[in-house]
Order: sequence, then C-alpha cells, then structure tokens
Amino acid sequence: DLTNHFVHDCNPTVKKWSAETSKLHDPCISGVSNCLRDLAGRTTMQNQVQKVTEEILEDLQQSLQSRLERFTGTLSKIKSLQSQVEEKQAVIDSQRASIDRLQSRLEGLEKRLALSETHVKELEAHRKDLQKDLQQKQAELSTAQTIIEDLEVDVEELQKKLSEKQQSRKTSSTQTQTTSKAFKESRARLVTQVKNLEKQVVQTEKEKSSLAQRFDAQPQVDGETWQFQGDSGEWISFTENSNKDLMDKFREGKEVCEIKIDGKTYDISFKYRWQRNQRTKKERKIRCCFGLPSHWNVTDEDALRLLKESLQAPLPQMHPSTDIWETVQKVTDRKMLSSLSKVLNQSLSRHDGTHCDCPHGSSNFVVIEAFQIKNRHVWQRYQRCVRSIRDKHKQHGISPGTISPLLSKALSEFANDIDVDQAGNERLLLHGTKTFEVGKTIASEGFDNRVAKDGLFGKGTYFAAQTCKAAQYASIHGMSQKASQQMPGTMLLARVAIGDPFYTEGRCHTLSRPPETDGRRADSIIARPGIPNGQPGGVQSHMEVVTFDPGQAYPEFIVRFTEE
Repeated sequence: DLTNHFVHDCNPTVKKWSAETSKLHDPCISGVSNCLRDLAGRTTMQNQVQKVTEEILEDLQQSLQSRLERFTGTLSKIKSLQSQVEEKQAVIDSQRASIDRLQSRLEGLEKRLALSETHVKELEAHRKDLQKDLQQKQAELSTAQTIIEDLEVDVEELQKKLSEKQQSRKTSSTQTQTTSKAFKESRARLVTQVKNLEKQVVQTEKEKSSLAQRFDAQPQVDGETWQFQGDSGEWISFTENSNKDLMDKFREGKEVCEIKIDGKTYDISFKYRWQRNQRTKKERKIRCCFGLPSHWNVTDEDALRLLKESLQAPLPQMHPSTDIWETVQKVTDRKMLSSLSKVLNQSLSRHDGTHCDCPHGSSNFVVIEAFQIKNRHVWQRYQRCVRSIRDKHKQHGISPGTISPLLSKALSEFANDIDVDQAGNERLLLHGTKTFEVGKTIASEGFDNRVAKDGLFGKGTYFAAQTCKAAQYASIHGMSQKASQQMPGTMLLARVAIGDPFYTEGRCHTLSRPPETDGRRADSIIARPGIPNGQPGGVQSHMEVVTFDPGQAYPEFIVRFTEE
C-alpha cells in the first residue's frame, strides 16, 4: 500500500519528468547523430591524410635513397680529387723551392749589378790612372827604342872592333865572344821588354775603349730625375722612359702607381718614397733629384713639395719671405751683400791693372740691394746647353784652352763660392740693364739674343769682365753719368758657358753666330782689350764676351747700386 501510495503520489512528478524528458530527447538524438556523422567524415579524412602521408614518405624515402647513392659517388670523387690535390701540392712545393732558389740567385745578381754600377766611378778613376800609365809607358817605350837603337849601333861597332882585334889578339878571342854574347842577351832582353810594353799599351787602349763605351752608354736625363737606392747605399737613376712615366704620374696627383722595367713590375709610393718589386716584395727607397745648385739652399724634398703644391694650386699665393720657390729673392745676408760689393769694386781694372777713362772707371760702387735668382726652368735650359757644348767637344776632340786674359781675382773667387766650373770654361761675368724691370724679365725668362741689337762683335748677348763696362749699360744715361740715388744702376752677375771661344781681331758686327776656325765652329766670341773696334782710330778698352744661344748664360744675381 505504501508503495502504491508512493507511486500514486510520485506519478504526477514522473509524468512531468517524462514529459520534459520527451522534450529533450529529440534534440539530443539529433545532436548525437550530427556528431556521429562528423566523426565518420573526420575518420574518412584521416584515412585519406594517412594515405597521402604514406605516399609522401615513400617518395621521400626513394629521393633520399637516390641522393645517398649520388652522395656516395661524389664522396668517392672527392677522395680521388683529394689525392690528386696532394700530388699537385707536392709538385707546387717542389716548384716553390725552385722559385726560392731562383729568387735568391736573382737577389744575388741584383747585388752584383748594383756593385758593378758602384765600380763605374772606380773604373773611371782607374781609366785616368791607366791613361797616365799609358803616357808614361809610351815615354818609356820611346826611351827603350832609343836605347835599342844605340845598343845596335854599339854592337855593330864592337863587332867591327872585335873582328879587327881577333887576328892580333887570339888570346882575347874567348873574352870577345863572351862580350858579344852578353850584348846579344842584353839586346834580346830589351826587345822582350819593348814587346811587353807594346802589349801593355794595346791592353790599356782596349780597357780605355771599353770604359769609354760604358760611360757613353750612361743615360742623361734633363730636369727632375727619379732615383732608387742601390744595395750599397748609392743612388741610381731610373731610365729616361721610366723617369718620364714617374714624373707624369706624379704630376697627375697620384699617390701610388706601378711601372714596368725590364719585364719586372714595381709598385711606387710617392707619399712614402719607396718602390716594391711585386714578385719578390723587396722594397727600396726612391727620391726625386732636381739638380739644383747648392748655393740656392733648396733641398730636393723642398723642391718636390713645392712642385706638388704648385700642381694642386695653379695660382699659389705665397708670402715672399717664406716662399723659397720665388724666382727673385731679396738678399738679406750681410756677408753675401759684402761679397757682391767686393766683386763690383775689385773688378774695375783691366787684366794689366790699368783703368779706363770712362765715367765709371774710378767709381766706388755701393750696393743698395741685391736679389738672387732661383729659376729652375732657366737653370735646366742652361745645364742642357752646357752638356751640349761638352758633348760636341768630346765628339770632335776639342780641348778648349784657358780663357785669356784672366778675369779679376774677386770674380774668380766668387765664382768658386757658387760652384762655377771654371776648369770647363764657365765664367762669372757682368751684364748691365737699363732698368730693374728688364732685369726681372731676364730673371724670369733668361737671356734672349733674339731681342739683341747689332753690336760691334755680332748680334748676340754681351757680357763684360770689368764693372765699368757693364755700368755703361746699367741705366738709361749710363754712357755719360754715374748711377745715383735718383737713378740707381742695375747689373746682373751671370754664369756664362764660354766653351771654345773665337778671339776676334776686330769688328765683326754682321755675325749672328760664332765663326768657324779649322773646320769647327766656336762656342762664343771674345773681344780682348787693344784690338781695333771699327771706330776711326779706336781700340777695344775692355774684355767682352758675346754668346748667341739663349741657354748659354744663367743670371745668378740682380744688383742695384749707386756710385760715389
């Protein structure tokens, strides 16, 4: 009963739950069905993915297998190549050792070459010694030949005397034969000595010819010359073509470059001044030599630096007191001014000590200012002219004599101070100019006989050995008046290459170049005091030198002066 009662009481609730359960049953069944369908679709997709994955894995396995086979073949080839490389490395090592040996031999040859170039100067000195020995031996040979001739005469006379006494003195026959034999032996010895001397003469001539050929083969380079330092510390000039290439590249502003010489390639550093052989890596110092006079007090490094500055700045504005490259520099050294004053005042008299009666013959010259000329281009032109004159003398066997008459002691001493080659017939002479501006033009451009007027001794540039003669042309009224503060005189001290001069005996105003004598042309004209000058009853009072080549003289100093 209780159960039935409970069931009866619970039946509404159960019905209510049943009704609510029925409401929820259909959606749940539908959701479960959808889930089952989705699960079935996903299972199918997983099967498909698994199948594709298996196919991909199979393809990858086949690809890896193929690659493994190729890798195995490549590995075997690499091992083969490695063995070949080792063989070639052994060959390379052998060749490298051979190259090292060759390089060592090459360096030895280069050292020997440098030493041979160093020996050139020694050979030149030896050549001069040999020449002296040759002259001495030629004298000895001549003496020996004279002795032989005298001995032959003596032998003949002795033989005659022996033949005459042979019958009268039979007992002296043995002694006579001995004497004759001694003379014959003496004669034979002298003949042998003569032959030896002749051989030595021939050998000396060969050595002299060989030395002359070697020295003639040495190149001469004008202007700036690049040089490298040899193994013994000596400086050796580059060849003319290499020097031109180096200077062209330096002017282009390059810091480094490379050049080829005799099949070798060298790196050049203008900044650090070295050359390096690209193969051997050997370095040598280099420098540029300008060949400037020592009294300019301009080093080659200064000249190179200033050249570089001028290339970088085409119109440099430099302060006159600091620019050592100025063409005209004022002389401030008191010693130099005193030397110039000494030259002017002690060069008034002629070679015989007499003075002329011109307005300047008894003057006391007072230097008010002076300027030193440092013109590199005019200097190089003068040096080329000097070399040309010397080469001509060497080619034709010309030996110029000493300049006559002698110049003043003051001019000669000052010339020695600035390294004038007086032994080679260079001289320091005087040249008057009408104005200071003309003097500066000559300092800038050099002497130019193309603007010269007709003179007594040709249309050339005239130089004087006496101050009074140059003073006549040192101002506008120099012919009749002394130089004064209002109108100071201007005179140039010039280095002149006189060479082999022609000593004229009178006026030769039509000449435009030196005349020929004995089939050879002179280098200049000298008019000595005392010769007729072409004027009625007139004679030459001063020594004058006339040149016809613009490069034959270099202006060293401009001197402005007054006279007391």
